[in-house]
Formats: sequence, structure tokens, C-alpha cells
Amino acid sequence: MYDSKVLEDMRPDAVYITSVRDPATQVPSAFRFYYPNDHDWDIDRVLNLTWVKIGMNTIYVPPKYLTSSSLLDRFIKEDLDSLFELVLVKEYFDESLVLLRRKLCWDLEDIIYFPLKVASNKTQNLDINSDKIRAKMVG
Repeated sequence: MYDSKVLEDMRPDAVYITSVRDPATQVPSAFRFYYPNDHDWDIDRVLNLTWVKIGMNTIYVPPKYLTSSSLLDRFIKEDLDSLFELVLVKEYFDESLVLLRRKLCWDLEDIIYFPLKVASNKTQNLDINSDKIRAKMVG
């Protein structure tokens, strides 16, 4: 989880970069990863089990910002944009790597990767409704 106190110990010229992910896609993905043989997709149960696993290593987006795209835009512009020089977006991973490469003056070879632990099509097609997950998250 993001902690501004950690930044106090960094060099003054440090470049701050982070990544974000849509919680409505992160929750089912994390559930599949941590509980691969569990197919009980009750949304309350999935949220409860998953937040225990992923809640400590993500940037916390207050639920009030998830209720509308304009509020989420405000959170991004006022909070994330003022703190980080670059925010990578998991749903646009390849594009984010290109931006990271440009920001850090890396070569193309520096951003080549091989996807690992990617969900198979069989598990990706489970009946998961992102809108229902968002609605549960904002309460």
C-alpha cells in the first residue's frame, strides 16, 4: 500500500512511479490466483477473501471515488498526478511500458517481457460482472 512516509527518505531528485489496476478486474484475477480450485463466486465471499490478500500492496482508492468516473478522474488528477511522475495502468500494460521506457531513457530490450501466470481462457470466461463488484465495493 502506498505510504507517503516512505517518500521522505528518498533522494530529492527521485522519480516516483506507480501502477494502478481497476479493482473490478483485480479482485477476480487475485481470487483465481490465490484460490485456483475454488469456483464459489459469491461476490461477498470473493471480495472478503481477496482483499485480505491484495489489500496491503495496492494504492488505496477511497470508495467514494469509485462511484463515478468524474470523481475517479479527480482522484487521479489531484492525488496520483501530484505525487507520481508516471502512473502505469495494468489494463494498458504494454502502452505503460512504452511510457516507462521513454521516461527512464531505456532501450527497447529493457522492457521486453514474457507473460507468466496468465489466466487461461477457461478461467477468464467465468461469470464475473465488474459492475456488480464495483457496486459491492462502494457499498
